[in-house]
Amino acid sequence: MSENITDSNISPIFYHVLGILAVIILNIFNIIHLSSNINIQSWTTNFILILLISVPVIYRIINTLDAMVGYFPAKLDDILNFIPARISGFHVIFASYILSKSDFNWKNSYQIMSRDSNNSPSHNFGFTMAPIAGSLNISLEKKGVYKIGYNDRFLKRNDIIKAVKLSKLSIYLFILVSFIILFLYFFI
Repeated sequence: MSENITDSNISPIFYHVLGILAVIILNIFNIIHLSSNINIQSWTTNFILILLISVPVIYRIINTLDAMVGYFPAKLDDILNFIPARISGFHVIFASYILSKSDFNWKNSYQIMSRDSNNSPSHNFGFTMAPIAGSLNISLEKKGVYKIGYNDRFLKRNDIIKAVKLSKLSIYLFILVSFIILFLYFFI
């Protein structure tokens, strides 16, 4: 579940915001050229619309292909998720801080992410698994492959419910931060 915070939610939103920022930059470029009497409006309007739609779609295609095709799409997916995975980890810690009154340990979340995020074979999914394990004071282990967290407490039903709550809040926080960034750009 924790890897899906990045793969299915944060990364597509991240690449959509990245596409919007690319459109903004192209519009600024277009305004600069219009001021010098060079009209590039005809091709940029179509290109901007294609770019805005295609950036998150291309990401999702690569993300889906990594499970079906093999090595190259998997490595490309690792590269594309590098930044969003780390952003996701910090949003999990922030969500843990907000929920700290409800028995979430945000300090441990940060400590475990700092210590164990690179224990997993993937370069990315440890950055969401580790803060969730730390926040819930649990250990996540695949025998002989990785161990994240230091507590050997077994998972209980309540831990899964808490992990879902933490995941949802992390995603909502990222959406909120994305809207704030876009709002600040457009209105300030």
